[in-house]
Amino acid sequence: MAWAAPGQHEAEAPALAVAAQLLTHQFLHTLVREQGGAYGVSDTLDAQQLRDALRVARAQVTFKQAVIEKPTHENAILKRLQFAAQS
Repeated sequence: MAWAAPGQHEAEAPALAVAAQLLTHQFLHTLVREQGGAYGVSDTLDAQQLRDALRVARAQVTFKQAVIEKPTHENAILKRLQFAAQS
């Protein structure tokens, strides 16, 4: 997949470079095919569509990180309580 990119010195270039790294084939496939129910996909995204996809990806990463951190925090509390009971 390819599309015209802004020059290195344009204001949106850094954000789009990060977006390009985050929007992998696996993410786009899930977004377009599985969630959207599409049977085909266009090979171009305009700047607004790219921003929207990045927002969705960021929200998914934030949610998944919270899901990971909750049991990690709870496990740390349990270990502290267990250690306190043994001493």
